[in-house]
Amino acid sequence: MTSATGKNRTNRSCLFAVRSRSPAFTLVELLSVVAIMAIVMGALGLAISNMGGPATQVAAAQVASGLSLARQYAVAKNLETRFIIFNLDGADGTGLPPESWRYWTVIQRNRHAGSWTMLKEWEKLPAGVVFLNVAQMNYSVIAGDPIGAKPGEIVSPVFAGASPGTEYKFMESFINGLKCSAGSNSFTLGKTPAVGFKGVGEGVRGDGSSFGSGSSTSVNQQEAAIRVVPGAVTLDGKQIIIKATNNYYYVEIDKRGRVRVRPPESYRQ
Repeated sequence: MTSATGKNRTNRSCLFAVRSRSPAFTLVELLSVVAIMAIVMGALGLAISNMGGPATQVAAAQVASGLSLARQYAVAKNLETRFIIFNLDGADGTGLPPESWRYWTVIQRNRHAGSWTMLKEWEKLPAGVVFLNVAQMNYSVIAGDPIGAKPGEIVSPVFAGASPGTEYKFMESFINGLKCSAGSNSFTLGKTPAVGFKGVGEGVRGDGSSFGSGSSTSVNQQEAAIRVVPGAVTLDGKQIIIKATNNYYYVEIDKRGRVRVRPPESYRQ
């Protein structure tokens, strides 16, 4: 017969055995876990910091697809077609996007009227990406980083690279406002940044004039391009805040209507 003291000793022995079998971490194991967590957090932080790159690349591909679509429409209908970027300058009517410098669409001139028809719904760039400019220049001579801004700086989008007050001269879609219909909706846009195509597929400036025309050296170029950058639109919708200067892309079209995408690396010598 076992005494009370014997039972207590047995219970304490069992309890000690259970405790000795419970899992425990050694100092080496704890340090290993901390090291692994540090590596994972570092990789996650690097991935987050580089998110602007893929988004901007997707935006460039989207713009290139839109330009190619505009050219296809131009050739199919033998009518002038434009790739236009929405902004608040002179905008009036229904069916317009809620935000500047983020939306684009494709429009086509009506055959027997001075108005245009929207061929697709407004499409928005990926989050964190905006349109910076529509320009025409000789890209083969560009070297370095031509973005001309610092991260966090507020800038106004620029068009055609001309002097202040005339930057819209060749890139706006219509001098006195662009009248466009989209189903039951209609709207008018003022100085609308755009590039486009003639019915034969030839690339043209936003006002319909051919590349290479004009007497000024600044407009006598054979190429135009739309640039997208990581950024955000200001509250008034008229300016943008640059978030990064090394992830921008140019989407170019030349006189023949060919479309190509160029990253910043291609401008560095």
